[in-house]
Amino acid sequence: MVFTNRKTGESVPVVFRPFAPGDEEGFRACIEAYYGAGYPYPEYFEPGFLAGKCAAGEMLVLCGARPDTGEIVNTCAIRLDGEFPGTGLMLLRGVKPGYQGLGIGREQERVQLEYAKTLRAASLYADVMTQDCVSQHGLEKNGFALTGLRPGLYDAAVMLPGFEWRPGARLSQAVMCRRWALSDAGEIFCPARHRAAAGRVYAALGATVRFADSVPGAVRAESGIDEEYDPRHRGRVLIVRAVGEDFPGRLAALPADDAAAVCYLNLKSPGAERAYSALAEAGFSFAGFKPLGPGEEYMLLARAACEWRGTLHLTEGGQWLADYIGL
Repeated sequence: MVFTNRKTGESVPVVFRPFAPGDEEGFRACIEAYYGAGYPYPEYFEPGFLAGKCAAGEMLVLCGARPDTGEIVNTCAIRLDGEFPGTGLMLLRGVKPGYQGLGIGREQERVQLEYAKTLRAASLYADVMTQDCVSQHGLEKNGFALTGLRPGLYDAAVMLPGFEWRPGARLSQAVMCRRWALSDAGEIFCPARHRAAAGRVYAALGATVRFADSVPGAVRAESGIDEEYDPRHRGRVLIVRAVGEDFPGRLAALPADDAAAVCYLNLKSPGAERAYSALAEAGFSFAGFKPLGPGEEYMLLARAACEWRGTLHLTEGGQWLADYIGL
């Protein structure tokens, strides 16, 4: 396919193809042209990692390459073995400087979704940096909707070292989702005050959801919680898969010096409403949803001990959520 720069008239041929052994260096160069050494998942660049994941059916990775020179100019991937089983995470998305603004990234995402038709995923989602709206616009064109935020999780100078940032600047991510195989989320234990927002999110995805009230005495003894901490960014992510009687104590034991923390609260767990109250008391605020997982429907809550709003830029289509949160 040929892409043309409207300002200069220069044309660039690009062929989109699956990742192949030998692409490692070109792939890494494409990602690091944007992130430098700040990309938060360096394991993707280990020799053989991507090739092995693709061979095992755990990732679908595409490269955009110039057929005349072989240079890899952009990348995109879908990971199927991440923290949320049964869903696909779009990541490793990047277009090299000099090739940006031609529509290459948006077209590759469209091609990626064509390849993805064979995937058994309940939904696809992407965590998109929000220092600008470029990625959000592209994903919206390809059927994604903003459903939540991950506020202030990243140190801007570490994540995007090629930019000029004020001291202490933090970056956030927009959680964007597209319905894939799952169209009915079933019943969720969503706090009453956020049910209207939940209804709007699921409707935007073309999915249905029903609200249930928690049953007294149905909470298990121990919570099921996955936790990840990134010391480079001083950011913590909690995934509360099941709420137990011990949840308030587990929450109180968290370190108080995180720059930012994001909690995914599974609204399929009967104790979700009780956990929401405990999180609110601990300083967490509603930040949206990560919906449409097989057996798991998540609310996002966040606690950021830093100023992050100055670097948050959302598209017009996502502004309603920022207004709802009160940003």
